[in-house]
Amino acid sequence: MLVTQVVLDIDLHMLCQKKPTMLCNIHDIQDNIGDTCTYLMVIHAISGCDIVSAVYRQGKHNAFNLVHKKHEFDMLKIFNSPASSHDDIQKAGETFLLKLYGAPNH
Repeated sequence: MLVTQVVLDIDLHMLCQKKPTMLCNIHDIQDNIGDTCTYLMVIHAISGCDIVSAVYRQGKHNAFNLVHKKHEFDMLKIFNSPASSHDDIQKAGETFLLKLYGAPNH
């Protein structure tokens, strides 16, 4: 099976409803957050989305900061690996939630 990667060279923008309303360039945002960009879907899914309830008293901002500012990438690499088992993913998710709530390392 031949798999090709398509790279679109287009400008993508997002309308930010802050005051004042701004038009944000998606590529600039990705450049600014660096490696964290790879884990945005995992952060979104764990911290609450359309099919997952939000984490109690923890928002997307705290989950994002845990990964972006504290560079907690290792546990999230499991989610992006096709070779990860269900047990590996479960343990990584539990570890992420424990760290999100400030639990000591176990």
